[in-house]
Amino acid sequence: MASAKKPVSSAMDTCIRLHIAQFLTGLAQLDFMKDSYVQRKTKEILERFIITSNQKSNPTCELTTTHPFWVSLKALPSVLPTPTIKEFRAVVLDTLCQSFMVFPTRRITELHTMLRFIEQLHRQSTGQEVAHDSKQLVNRLFLFLLVCELEKQNMDTIRRLKPLVLRILGNLFRQCESHLDTTHRQRTAALIKCFLLDQLPSHRHVAFTPVLAVRQYSPQLFKEVYDLAKDDISALGRRTGAGTDSRVIAALNELNPAQRT
Repeated sequence: MASAKKPVSSAMDTCIRLHIAQFLTGLAQLDFMKDSYVQRKTKEILERFIITSNQKSNPTCELTTTHPFWVSLKALPSVLPTPTIKEFRAVVLDTLCQSFMVFPTRRITELHTMLRFIEQLHRQSTGQEVAHDSKQLVNRLFLFLLVCELEKQNMDTIRRLKPLVLRILGNLFRQCESHLDTTHRQRTAALIKCFLLDQLPSHRHVAFTPVLAVRQYSPQLFKEVYDLAKDDISALGRRTGAGTDSRVIAALNELNPAQRT
């Protein structure tokens, strides 16, 4: 693979592009959860050949049944157990988010392509698969929406991606409402609570803006967020003053249908 000291040869580059699904399938059969070398090579392949090369050859980033990542996912059940396939999907999404959803960013084109990739992946996936992607995506996508709210200058380009992010989150939370069992829904609610608690000290009520924008897609999930977060936000308020802000309390209550009636 390519490195700063030793660029990949054109022959190897062509080979990987032609057989990237097989490369991904092979990597998934290695110890990608623990082996740092395998993790590094997986990251290089995803950055170089899944997003960037796909953007050049297919600007709309349509994920068809012939897309190499989709081909590899469909090939894996014959060689790997289902839990390992889920782990590999999670690693892929984690890697893409870490590579392209870092703010501030100058990689707007790659970010757009990555978001289109995720949207198309979800269209090809089952509802349960989409719902389980929440662990990898929720925090990063909420952070993107928060950045859109907070940054006022030089943000026109990135704000154009906001409708796409809202579509991804809306679909994700619709699937969470329908397909997550109690345990996984509680874990997702805990992720959202942690996002709020991380952002409240610095951004007060604005921290709720991304969450309130999508709460309608999964009322049950966001009611659990309310139940989980209310005591912690009160405790945070006693320490920092954030919880006693009337706008914070009003935003928190918006998550609870009983408080809105």
